[in-house]
Amino acid sequence: GAGGRDRARVLADVAEMRARIAGAKGKGGALEPKLGPGRLQDIELLAQAGHLLGGGRGERRDTLAQIAAGQEAGLYPAEGARVLERAAGLFWRLQVGARLLTGGDVAEENLGGGGLGFLLRETEFDSPGELAQALREASADAARVIEAALNGAQAR
Repeated sequence: GAGGRDRARVLADVAEMRARIAGAKGKGGALEPKLGPGRLQDIELLAQAGHLLGGGRGERRDTLAQIAAGQEAGLYPAEGARVLERAAGLFWRLQVGARLLTGGDVAEENLGGGGLGFLLRETEFDSPGELAQALREASADAARVIEAALNGAQAR
């Protein structure tokens, strides 16, 4: 029916936008919160699709509410929603901290020791290596959920 066509179109649009963003912006370094597969912008794109597919109900237009709507719409299972929520939370903390420090670009060379220490406290990691590893794992896990959703692995 029309619902299935709408769903396919929304997911195709997200996949196309995702590819365009990747081509235009590339990806940042290890500490980049926003750009790259499974990072904040990627999660937010799929969350917006979840909001649309969930009928766009409700006033809560924040990413966590949109992730929940995507789960309700069958884009991904509960575990997928939890993966996206955890990754988004980590990337948000990093982005907010980095914005305070650098006004944008989150590269170790722009932070200095004090700035890096601040980011580690904000994200609750003991070392830059641990933080970078957590970011790699969170983005890889989120990217798998996003790709499965876009490939219709959860289609009803």
